[in-house]
Amino acid sequence: MREIHQLRDVESLAAYGITLSTPSSQAAKLFDAAISQFVGWYSDTQLGGMESTMERMLNADPEFIGGRTLVYCVETISGRNANNSPELRDQIERIATDAQLKVNATKWEKLQVNALQHLSNEDPDTAIRQWEEILVEFPSDILSLHLAGITCLISGRLERIGDISGRILPSFKDECSLSSVHAWHSFGLSETNLFTQAERHAYTAMSMEPRCGWSAHSLAHVFEMTSRCEEGVAFMNQSELSWNFSDRIAGHNYWHWSLYHLTKGEFDAAKNLLEEQLFKHSTRDSLSLLYLMSMEDISIDEVLDKHYERIGEIVDLYKTDDHHRPFIDAHVMMGLCVTKKYDEAEEYMNESIRSDHLQGKIVNENLLRSILAYSRESYSECVQLLWPIKHNIKQIGGSNAQRDLFNLMLINASLRSHKLNDKLLARQLIEEREIHRSKSLRIERLKNLL
Repeated sequence: MREIHQLRDVESLAAYGITLSTPSSQAAKLFDAAISQFVGWYSDTQLGGMESTMERMLNADPEFIGGRTLVYCVETISGRNANNSPELRDQIERIATDAQLKVNATKWEKLQVNALQHLSNEDPDTAIRQWEEILVEFPSDILSLHLAGITCLISGRLERIGDISGRILPSFKDECSLSSVHAWHSFGLSETNLFTQAERHAYTAMSMEPRCGWSAHSLAHVFEMTSRCEEGVAFMNQSELSWNFSDRIAGHNYWHWSLYHLTKGEFDAAKNLLEEQLFKHSTRDSLSLLYLMSMEDISIDEVLDKHYERIGEIVDLYKTDDHHRPFIDAHVMMGLCVTKKYDEAEEYMNESIRSDHLQGKIVNENLLRSILAYSRESYSECVQLLWPIKHNIKQIGGSNAQRDLFNLMLINASLRSHKLNDKLLARQLIEEREIHRSKSLRIERLKNLL
């Protein structure tokens, strides 16, 4: 994270290998400020936040290729692409032409434009590969690491994150961004079950920049996946004032905090975080938390009645017409089903299934149908749909912790099914879970349902 006085101009960025086409020192500094906010998951209030920073950057130099590429990458990461936004497609075509024709366009900028084109054309593999190649030549390029990491996360290629971050860590020179490299490395390691190393890098990142919410997030994953819920609650509580600075990831961190309480069976504490924090941050995690709570032997009717309109607003916020991200569609389905809007859920599901631009199409169909089946208490149908795709659900994107909801849904559906084989499957699935999460109190609650 960079303070205002640390922002780099054209020459300072070039010292780290990031050569830019803009002659404007102001545009370069605002470019650096936007990257700092993007990578650090925070909003610089002095500059009006990341969107305002990027707007001011382009006002300083409307032709700035690196700056325009950053803006379009952020938009594409957020959900727009060449297929669902003709306006963005035209903008990317123009910048690609400019990058080829303008004599002052730099090599780094041209490579970034290439990656953007692949990302916008829904080719995440090639986009990630392009950023990897950029990092070979420009190992202190935090933007390329961040874009590659997010793209791996949303496209289900989590095993690549630790490799990419690990390769550049020894030669990374930008001290202001080094904490983010450690945080990404921690997250990548945790997603491949290397929890001891992941924990070490998370603490290293936080020692460098305590306000970095992504570092806290990485450690939260370690506590979650190793069933160290007591430590997780203590950590989130003690460090809340620090990681809450990263307002663009804070809502998700509150979700992790609530998971610890839910796993421990502390349902009121989980509900309080849902009502006081997750709804406030408009996070889709509030929808998955509600769905997880609905699987427990508790009533959430009071929460649903009290926040019915707010839940509907969050669902509407994430609804899309093009359905290109099944991870998002699954959360919309959970929000619709937990509020018993089954007709609307079925209509949305059918639209998603018919979508032409969708990663993991077969997995998506089974997954959405299984959510609806579980919600309608058609448990054997849910098992039939979910069990065959159990090991392919990562195709929809999201972390192991986020997708664990579907493991729990399969176990609960198997337990509640009237079929004997499903109940036998439930026993084996619980045994499987106990291997990885032997300390989890949720295991005992599931065993009691056998």
